[in-house]
Amino acid sequence: LLDADFYGPSLPVLVPGLPTTEPELSKDGRQVHPLVDHEGLVCQSFAFVQRLWRRRIGDGSVTLQGPLIAELVAAMANHTRWGSLDALVVDMPPGTGEVPITLASAFPLDCAVVVSTPHRLAVLDTVKGIEMLHKLDVPIPAIVQNMALFRCSDCGSTHRPFGDCAADEFHKRLP
Repeated sequence: LLDADFYGPSLPVLVPGLPTTEPELSKDGRQVHPLVDHEGLVCQSFAFVQRLWRRRIGDGSVTLQGPLIAELVAAMANHTRWGSLDALVVDMPPGTGEVPITLASAFPLDCAVVVSTPHRLAVLDTVKGIEMLHKLDVPIPAIVQNMALFRCSDCGSTHRPFGDCAADEFHKRLP
């Protein structure tokens, strides 16, 4: 699992059992050993890379711009000792920025599963992302609508905090 969301890396919070230490480098210093949770899930995240930077530059702040982001995405994917993988799942930031463009042009992507909320602003960004993936010839087998509804434990009613389903808008954009 590669957490390539440089603007808000969430893997260390969402995956319980990951070590809180910084990742180890290979003996030649050219590869990073990913962190592994207690069930064997192999993980790499920009949050882990930040730990290495903090030790080297003595500061927690990292300023990222386009070319540096593209370089880091490629480095995290190529210079992590993944071992034998059946699949690599990549969590990317929303939108059409450096991360998805770099990954799609540098690596053969079998597909992209798109995740969005039905909020109007999220739908606009998601549609842009779907259009970009089409231009890059990346198939989209599924679109997951997250946080679409909840059932109230008190009254049993279903509530849709962001309004109706956005699936119709997404399906218009699919081939």
